[in-house]
Amino acid sequence: MKAGRLELLGQDRYVLRGPFGDAGEVVLREASSGRELRFELAAGQAEIPLDHLRPGDGAASWAVDGVSAAEVPHPSELPSGDGVYRVRPHAASGGVLTIDAKLLPPYARVDEVWVRGTVLEVRCGGASATAVIARARHAAEELQAEVEADTAGFVAMFDLGRFGSGTWDLFTDDGTRLAAHLDAMPDRWRSTVYPAVRTRPGLAVEPYFTVDNELSVRARAPRARKPARRTAAGGARHRLARRAKLLVLALLQPPGRAFVRLVAGRPEREPEGGRPNVKLLLLHAYGVGGTIRTTFNTAAWLARSHDVEVISVIRRRETPALSFPDGVALSAVDDLRVTRGPLERLLRALPSALVHPEDYGFSACSLLTDVRLTRRLRSLPSGVLITTRPGLNVAAPGLVPAGVRVVGQEHMNFLSHRPGLFARIKREYPKLDALAVLTEDDMRDYSRLLEGSGTRVARIPNALPHFDGPRATLDEKVVVAAGRLRMQKGFDLLIRAYAEVANAHPDWKLRIYGSGEQRAALRDLIVEHELYNHVFLMGTSRNLHEELAKGSTFALSSRYEGFGMVILEAMSRGLPVVSFDCPRGPGELVSDGHDGTLVPDGDVNGLTRALAELIEDEEKRRRYGAAALDKARQYELANIGPLWDALLGELR
Repeated sequence: MKAGRLELLGQDRYVLRGPFGDAGEVVLREASSGRELRFELAAGQAEIPLDHLRPGDGAASWAVDGVSAAEVPHPSELPSGDGVYRVRPHAASGGVLTIDAKLLPPYARVDEVWVRGTVLEVRCGGASATAVIARARHAAEELQAEVEADTAGFVAMFDLGRFGSGTWDLFTDDGTRLAAHLDAMPDRWRSTVYPAVRTRPGLAVEPYFTVDNELSVRARAPRARKPARRTAAGGARHRLARRAKLLVLALLQPPGRAFVRLVAGRPEREPEGGRPNVKLLLLHAYGVGGTIRTTFNTAAWLARSHDVEVISVIRRRETPALSFPDGVALSAVDDLRVTRGPLERLLRALPSALVHPEDYGFSACSLLTDVRLTRRLRSLPSGVLITTRPGLNVAAPGLVPAGVRVVGQEHMNFLSHRPGLFARIKREYPKLDALAVLTEDDMRDYSRLLEGSGTRVARIPNALPHFDGPRATLDEKVVVAAGRLRMQKGFDLLIRAYAEVANAHPDWKLRIYGSGEQRAALRDLIVEHELYNHVFLMGTSRNLHEELAKGSTFALSSRYEGFGMVILEAMSRGLPVVSFDCPRGPGELVSDGHDGTLVPDGDVNGLTRALAELIEDEEKRRRYGAAALDKARQYELANIGPLWDALLGELR
């Protein structure tokens, strides 16, 4: 079975990519009827129009013959008469790529859901009803809501205290389901959160959207309470324990590195190709992130005149999540999906000795990763190795053979490194042949740090990938933000700032794209500020540029940045930017008062005012958006690529 990646192309078709031949066809079989659909393969991919998957009546489930699901997009919704046609790709039994297609019936459009004390208030637009009924899903029981008509539709109000344990679905009196469709949020169950109200001991009642975006209510035992926040004394003990752990790891790493070098041995070096050789070393080339995207971009440029390979230190999936450039080789050092034998299991259980414990990539690596990485780097042919994070920058110079030049890349800023890691940077970066940084401030600071060492410091900003697709019309009442859901990105600050924006402009929405460990905390914050009708956690998007184009303003609330690549991506869609002037990057990318607004670092009230200003001033929003497009063009690959050519030429 071959692994395929399914991507949404525009709004009306899928493209299936994978290790297929240049010719042939892809066969889809419908489970219940046995009906087949055949789509021609061209250049190793096949286009599948969504309309071809439409069931004649009800639902259909299409299995892609001989293909497993390596990656699938979120569900899609299309209008179908007065109802909705919904398509959901997923991995079925055995990992088989399967596409479920369902015709959903006519619906009453849910615009807002409010929980006010113990009253559930549902506002529906574009429809009328004399009654709204909650039906228990697994019992013959119904509850009826009070209904009031308004100018947009109707409002239904339920007493949450009347709901018994179980799941309840909401309908109008004529049997029409209450739902939210065709609103650019096909996964509302993922992006929306509502308060859970304790109506009696042992029972919490909460509205939610189903996987088909239909509104329901569940009444169940309350979720386990979070552990209490650490006290000051507890926090001090935690910090002390963490420092002790880091100290122990730091003491163990030098003998660990000696062990790794001994076990790795001296493998035979790879043969040299006809063109200059460049390897780019990524922690995880199969994941999603700005460093991965820009490394692929750089690899594509260098492949014009070099033999280029991207080496992934670890691997967790079958194929890269992001589109991989043509003409570039890809390999992985340590496939975390496979561990063989007791020795490998032992080495996998031991912490890395090569990657510094204060590098964020440390936890992904092990002593087994170290051994395999050392063997790989010792086998490199003459050429250039470009490393892409501090943990790799400090490890590589002592591992590569003669004839390999090492260029370290800094994707985070000079001020952001933890103390222990920064001490190792000061010791090891002078061994690099060159260091590529993203900003003028980092160019200044690293030049001072490495003065007299012989390490060449060059400023090479990240280049924008080439994006097809639409630019923002700036007509949608949507503010967009994107990034990993972690403290660095400051989405907690953005949500607090948006509370006043939502009060003044309730018809505008904030969509935050990304995933991460702060998701639960941000959901709680949305509920705390009663923003569940205005702020949505959209999850990860494989086509972020298309989602950005659906907004009218981009917001960046980071506590610090290495560069702020997502700012350029937003500008390339024609979005004006509102950003904290945090260290470092935004101040070099955003021209305050020209293509965006820079807000003093951490000024939440200032962020509120800046967002409100662009919402209220359409002329300024459009002027900034046009200037943002011009700014983005300065960072196109045609302008940034030659800087890499120049640096590699100097090293040769």
